[in-house]
Amino acid sequence: MKIIFVFCIFFFCNQAFAFEAPQYDRSRGPTDDLNIIGLECNENMKVLEIGYFSAYNLPTKSMELWDTFDLKKNKKDSDYVESVYEIIRICDIGKDQYIVKIRPVPGNWNLNGRCGARTYGGASIMKNDVLIFDENFEECESEKIISKVRISTDQNDPVITKLDHKEFYK
Repeated sequence: MKIIFVFCIFFFCNQAFAFEAPQYDRSRGPTDDLNIIGLECNENMKVLEIGYFSAYNLPTKSMELWDTFDLKKNKKDSDYVESVYEIIRICDIGKDQYIVKIRPVPGNWNLNGRCGARTYGGASIMKNDVLIFDENFEECESEKIISKVRISTDQNDPVITKLDHKEFYK
């Protein structure tokens, strides 16, 4: 898998940067507000999979994992989010090239506002320079949560798995 670094993009008038975030350390232990995004690019099985997890349903298979909270920066001595960062990966499967962008989704840019303490996740996927997926997995008070996006060479569109809020967080 290749890594791309991108210069500044603007997102809701706040800066978003591509950077290399630390991988989630499973030994940190679960917290109720933990949201993890996982990525697997399996060139041998010809599968690209993005998973969205809570602290209590982490994947058992090998994936790159990021804590969504690590993908944003809060302003010092303030109650606001200062910036968000994207993880960008390239996944070559067969003759197709996928560019995956993983992003945090602040529950509220005002940390004291409704859902302000939460950081959810989202992703976009381009296949051969064509956007095929661009959604947030969860937002403040979502009833349905996207838990998995799976792409394989034998299908034209991503297969999206959604769970009810209660089922996702059980």
